[in-house]
Amino acid sequence: MAEDFAKAVALHQAGKLLEAVEIYQRILVANPYDEGANHLLGVACSQMGQFDLAIHLISEAIRANDRVPDYHVNLGNALFSVRRLDEAEAAYRRALALNAEIPEALFGLGNTLAQTGQLEEALAFHRNALALRPNFVEALANMAGVLGRLGRRDEAVEKLRRAVAERPGEASLHADLGRALLASGHGAEADVEVCRALRLAPDSPPVLVAASDVIRARGRMEEALEYADRAVELAPNYPPAVLVLARQLRVLGRRDQAAETYLRLAGIEGAGVAHLFDAANALNEMSRLPEAVALYQRLLAREHDHSEVWNNLGNALRELGELERAAECYEAAERLSPDDPVVMSNRAALLGSLGKAEEAEALCRRVVELQPGIAIPLSNLGQALYAQGRMEEAQEQFDAAGAANPENDDVRFHRAIIRLMLGNFAEGWPLYEARWGNRKRAEQLRHAGIPQWLGDEDLQGRTLLLWSEQGFGDTLQFVRFAALAAARGARVILEVQPALVSLLRQMPGIHKVVAVGEETGPVDLQSPLMSLPMAFGTTPDTIPAGIPYLAPPPERLAPWTRRLNASLPSGPRIGLVWAGDSRDHDIECTLIDRRRSLALKQLEPVLAVDGASFVSLQVGKQGLQARDEPRITDLTSGITDFADTAALISGLDLVISVDTSSAHLAAALGKPVWLLSRFDGCWRWMQNRDDSPWYPTLTLYRQPAPGDWDTPLARMAEDLRAWLKTGK
Repeated sequence: MAEDFAKAVALHQAGKLLEAVEIYQRILVANPYDEGANHLLGVACSQMGQFDLAIHLISEAIRANDRVPDYHVNLGNALFSVRRLDEAEAAYRRALALNAEIPEALFGLGNTLAQTGQLEEALAFHRNALALRPNFVEALANMAGVLGRLGRRDEAVEKLRRAVAERPGEASLHADLGRALLASGHGAEADVEVCRALRLAPDSPPVLVAASDVIRARGRMEEALEYADRAVELAPNYPPAVLVLARQLRVLGRRDQAAETYLRLAGIEGAGVAHLFDAANALNEMSRLPEAVALYQRLLAREHDHSEVWNNLGNALRELGELERAAECYEAAERLSPDDPVVMSNRAALLGSLGKAEEAEALCRRVVELQPGIAIPLSNLGQALYAQGRMEEAQEQFDAAGAANPENDDVRFHRAIIRLMLGNFAEGWPLYEARWGNRKRAEQLRHAGIPQWLGDEDLQGRTLLLWSEQGFGDTLQFVRFAALAAARGARVILEVQPALVSLLRQMPGIHKVVAVGEETGPVDLQSPLMSLPMAFGTTPDTIPAGIPYLAPPPERLAPWTRRLNASLPSGPRIGLVWAGDSRDHDIECTLIDRRRSLALKQLEPVLAVDGASFVSLQVGKQGLQARDEPRITDLTSGITDFADTAALISGLDLVISVDTSSAHLAAALGKPVWLLSRFDGCWRWMQNRDDSPWYPTLTLYRQPAPGDWDTPLARMAEDLRAWLKTGK
């Protein structure tokens, strides 16, 4: 038996694994408790990727004799390979308790600690391994990885240079050195090392992956894609190759191909948790939310205690509008990582979305305590205070965030909103330009290649393109500034949403109105409509509020007048809008819409007032509620665009509306508008007033507390009775 064992060991050392395995198995048939055969058969199984069997066999060897350090080291290696990290750490520590000077045990423990985020301790164990074996190349390479994660990039380069010096013919070390050089700002040297790696191993998938990463970072995108393609061609089931190909496709804007490649990665059996996590995150960022959710759930089935996965699953579910499930995910993540500021911030944002602003504030304050003086936690606290109507306190936090990071566009945007809300237009409008860099904004800055008019240049004889952004109501509110530009001598071209073209063609002083995407012709200058208040230096006292500044096309008026007269008796006619557009593709807009919109039945206090005819102005799916309400006349099936809506409103005496585009249209037409505003109302309605400097005929009915529509509707019903008696 001893002779067979020696022969098996010799075959094993010569790399003839299958022959060695056959002899180990024969030995164990004769004696199942042979510790040496169990141990080395386990090592061989580990080398062949059969880790569960390896763990069982090496554990049998340890059961027979737990005083051999190598048994514990190799058990740790197998456990590490299947990410049973706590058990792997324990195995390495048992080996070191038996013999504190085993480089392999120190190396394995360092790797395990690095995987669990204990980087400084990992570094110490790698350093101890190198002290015992200075030419331990694997320890040098892995120590470089830990140093890179700690931001100590120059030290990482030094360790990899030592590793390369020990093994100059090993392509993977040159590739790793190339990556480290790139991270430390030595791009040209990184190119050289990658080229050396490719010369040594031109068909090595790991080297091709490294080359693709470095070359992409150097800006040679198509070349990077070629290397990624070649890596996948050689190793179609090699997860890092598939992952780098997906990344390259995404960088090149080939989103559909990138998404398909990420999903392909998810189907590879050998894909590790880190690979799948990258794929899920990318799908999440690309708004492929159902696929991202499914992948996060697969990850949690493999590694249930992964707090980042729980957190990001919560983010994806929040974007899908599944707020209660998202809350459960954030709570799970917080249980696993109680003081993680990212998780706490996300849960605070969700609590705010659920109307639990006080709980959100408490969480935000905890984050600020954990991360004092950091911009984003301060800004998040400002948002929680804003949602409670505590505007001065909110401004204090937003400004503290601005002091911590003056260039952060999210922070600047919130600093703008609070100033506009409080009437500080002089500071608010310039800061509002940060909206283009706000991370929650999906809309792109159009016409960036044309100089923007900022108010200083003479407009006489110049062609000025003014273009729409955000929603219909924003265009209707800010299009008033076009007349001021025309008065300065500009040849004004308006580019607006298609549904507004017919209406806005009636505006005096406008040379041409085109729909977004249509040809504008040559222009000299451009401006987004919502940047014009900044260009004109607008203050609350200088808002151009002359009304009406819009009118329906004359040819639309007569047909709508006939429809109204045929459908309604004489007497006061009141238009109703009870809901906004939920914009289901944008969760932020959807959540705002849930707070600003009502169900039609909630208007009962108004509908119960006698003496008027009610007319629906509600379009879309929410308008279907009017079918079951006999007190409302619904003519919206005849509406094709805003010109029709304007003609219909022209035949009404009053419009009652939530904060949506119909309110802006009616007010711009000069009609009396009673606007129901949510507690955390839009900045344009400012604070502590029931009128608006933007629209002289508009009256605000504000929620006194989040979700309380009963109070403003009761007041509105009383005012409506008085209005009907007096006729105004």
